[in-house]
Amino acid sequence: MNAVKRKFILDCDSGTDDAQALMMVLAQPDIELLAVMTVFGNANCDKTSRNCLRILKFKNRLDIPVYKGSDKGLIGDIPFTSNYHGYDGLGDIHIEGVDPIDIDLIQKEHAPVALVRLVNENPNQITLVATGPLTNIALALHLDPQFGTKLHDIYVMGGNTEGQGNVTPSAEFNFYTDPEAAYFVLNSIGKMINLCSMEVCERHGFSWEWYEKFTDGKTRSSCLVRDFEHSLITREKQKGIAKSYIMVWDQLTMASAIKKDLLIQSVNVYATVELHGMHTRGQLIVDWKKKQNKHQPNVRLLQQFNQAMFDSLIHMVTKD
Repeated sequence: MNAVKRKFILDCDSGTDDAQALMMVLAQPDIELLAVMTVFGNANCDKTSRNCLRILKFKNRLDIPVYKGSDKGLIGDIPFTSNYHGYDGLGDIHIEGVDPIDIDLIQKEHAPVALVRLVNENPNQITLVATGPLTNIALALHLDPQFGTKLHDIYVMGGNTEGQGNVTPSAEFNFYTDPEAAYFVLNSIGKMINLCSMEVCERHGFSWEWYEKFTDGKTRSSCLVRDFEHSLITREKQKGIAKSYIMVWDQLTMASAIKKDLLIQSVNVYATVELHGMHTRGQLIVDWKKKQNKHQPNVRLLQQFNQAMFDSLIHMVTKD
C-alpha cells in the first residue's frame, strides 16, 4: 500500500533562494506539492511567476500549477521590489532548454482565491510555506477568516528578532515589503506560525568552501544554482565581510517544514509588526517579557537547527 503523501503549498517571491526552496520540496518523495503561489518582492509578480515556471520546467514538473498573486501591498503602496537577486529575480540568466517559457501556463485563478479553495478542499491537510511578503495570505484571510485554522501547519520566512534589519536599519525585507500584510497575518491567522527569522537563517549559513562543492557542476541542478547565483555570490565575496554563505533564508524555512526533527530549539511568543514608526516600520516586535498579557503566543520562533541534518537536506537541491 502506498503511503499518503503530505500536501504542501509554496507561496513565494521567487528569487534565487525561493528557487532552491522549490527545488528542495520537489525532491521529496513523500510530499505532494499542490501548487505554487507567487507574490511581488524580489521582482514583480510577472517575473516571479515566470521564474517558478522556469524551475518547474527545468525539473519536468509543469504538472504543478502556478497561481499569480498580488503585485502590490495591502494598502496599495508603490510596490517595493529588490534587484538583489537580479532584475528578473533569478540572476538574469538564460536557462538552456527552458527559456523562453510559455507564460500562458500561469493559472487564471488569482492566488489568494486558489489558496482558499485548495485549503477548503483539503482541510487540516496542507502545510503552507511562505518565503515572500505575506500579501497573498492576508488576502486569503480576508476572503475566508477561518482560512488559517484549516491549515495543517504554516511556516514563514520573515521578521527580525534583534532589531537590526537587512533592508532598513530596523526591518527585514519580507515584512518591510508589506508590513500591513505581516501584521494582519500574525494577528489574525488563528494558527501558531512557525517563524524563521532573518537572524536564525543567517546563523545557519555555510562556508564558501561548502558552497563551491554545493555548486561544483557535477549535476544539472548544481550548474543551475551556480549560474543563477553567480552575480550575487560574486558581489557578496567582493564585500569582504561575509564569512559564510548566508543565502539560506528560504532554504532553511522549507527544510524546517519538510523535516520537523531538524529543529533543536524554539520558543512560543506573542509577536506583532510595527506599522507607524518613522524608523521602525516593518520591524517584528517580540513580547519577550510578556508585557502584553492579554495576548496568547501566536508565533513559534525557530531558534536552532541540526546543521548536519540541514546540510544533508539542502544537498537534495543539487542532487540531479
